[in-house]
Amino acid sequence: MKQAKLLTQAEQKRVSAIIDAHRYSARNHAIFAFSFFAGLRACEIAALKLSDVYEADGQVRDTIFLAAGQTKCQSRSKIGQCTGVIVPIGRV
Repeated sequence: MKQAKLLTQAEQKRVSAIIDAHRYSARNHAIFAFSFFAGLRACEIAALKLSDVYEADGQVRDTIFLAAGQTKCQSRSKIGQCTGVIVPIGRV
């Protein structure tokens, strides 16, 4: 399997500058971070709920658990083949 091309630090800064120049920059930075740093696909990011990211007390979770229905594996034909994905977030 081919390895995905990673952005250089300069390319990351350029993406960040472009995001900053448009509306909804906080949202778009979060989407970029989930994709680039956590490796989530667009459909997985779109399926996230606030409760997936935040604890009941408003703290950001250290780990996000994506159920099978929120991931690419929902299309697999064998029931029980995929139970979901755990995404460690960590603190910046």
